[in-house]
Amino acid sequence: MEKFKKANLRIDHKNIDLEILRQAQLYYEWSYSAAEAENIRDDAKEMLEIISSRIENEIRENIESYFESKPTEAAIKNVVNNNPKVMNQRRIYNEAKAKARLLKVAEKSYEQRKDMIEAYLRREDKRRKSEVRVPVENLRNAYRKKLNEKS
Repeated sequence: MEKFKKANLRIDHKNIDLEILRQAQLYYEWSYSAAEAENIRDDAKEMLEIISSRIENEIRENIESYFESKPTEAAIKNVVNNNPKVMNQRRIYNEAKAKARLLKVAEKSYEQRKDMIEAYLRREDKRRKSEVRVPVENLRNAYRKKLNEKS
């Protein structure tokens, strides 16, 4: 999650060429991190399910050591959910889930950053096209004319 906090989404308009070149690499890095985080989340969820089912099987095989009378399904689930191994794995899963969500947000932010760079370039292109441009040759001729008038 530290990496997400360090995401720099600002666009340096003075170095827009560099920003354009860096955008694809930045997007790739954040997308790759998001995909890795999703894999870690999925693995943590799978491990939670495995641990929970192993604990549940252990309880069902040794039901007398956990309950005095025949338990309900809810009572068994309660013991499983309060098992320290299950609780620890649930914490790991929840952290992985939060990290995956944050990195997905970062990935989307870099998509928006790309859109903003494109919008900036379109705006600059329109601005340049709307400027009055005097061909260099016309400027030279005007300058020569002024020099001739002074002589």
